[in-house]
Amino acid sequence: MPITKNKIERTKIKKFKKTKIKTFKAHSICSEKIIDTRNNMDKERKLKILRFWMRIIASVICVVIFMSALYFLFVVGNDTLDFSLTELISTDTEVIVSAENKPEKEDSAKINERLITVVNSNNRIDSGFTPKLYEYDGVFISKDMLSDLEEMMTEAEKNGLNLKITKGYVSYEEQQKTYEDTINYFENEMGYSSVKSEEYAMKTTPDGESCEYRTGLLISFDSGNENFEKTSEYIWLYNNCVKYGFVLRYPEKKENYTGYEPIYNTFRYVGKENAKRMRMLDMSLEEYRNYIDNQSTSI
Repeated sequence: MPITKNKIERTKIKKFKKTKIKTFKAHSICSEKIIDTRNNMDKERKLKILRFWMRIIASVICVVIFMSALYFLFVVGNDTLDFSLTELISTDTEVIVSAENKPEKEDSAKINERLITVVNSNNRIDSGFTPKLYEYDGVFISKDMLSDLEEMMTEAEKNGLNLKITKGYVSYEEQQKTYEDTINYFENEMGYSSVKSEEYAMKTTPDGESCEYRTGLLISFDSGNENFEKTSEYIWLYNNCVKYGFVLRYPEKKENYTGYEPIYNTFRYVGKENAKRMRMLDMSLEEYRNYIDNQSTSI
């Protein structure tokens, strides 16, 4: 049967329609893929933005926490923390704590042992020793006598006395240099031998390990008068020092015990109870220490 022209036309139209449908489907699938890709890109972009802002917020929170901590430490905590630059001079390790978490009080026997420690050529202290120090009136002193010294100086001022502390704690290095300079003076200026120079130096200037000033418990005073022992300042000090825990370190008629001629402007802090007993027994620190040690061994 012959193929008519109309039939051929219909066949072409059918093929065209099928091709158009396939093309349309292909375009639809491609469009869907493009849309999905765009959606995924939008999600990634939003996630990146979200992560960025989360980092910013986290950073801000950290800064706020840090600034709050600093504020508490330096402003709010100022009333509960005990911190002083002069305290850092000590080589002892001390933890700074709040008022609610104070360390246990130091044993009284340990404190008393420190207060009546004798330092001389026979009782030397290690070159690395450094007590807990505070600055007072331009010199450094042991923390053990700070409150009593302040009270004594305040009372002296109320009595119209011109009392000034001229010497307190001395470091090992400083004292050793002074000692060596004294030896050199006797050798070079006085012409003594090295042995004799050292002997003379020890009578006036102890070496770094024999110097009691290194305890921070020994202090010297001045009133502006060369003869300190004749001043009203000395008379008041001698009569009242015991009430504040101080004694004259190198008194008269005690040279055989102390090893030094009388020195009227140098006082030693031994604590109130020890000072009262030393005055009552009329003892130098060396005598009193021997007395305490003998009592301990006899018990």
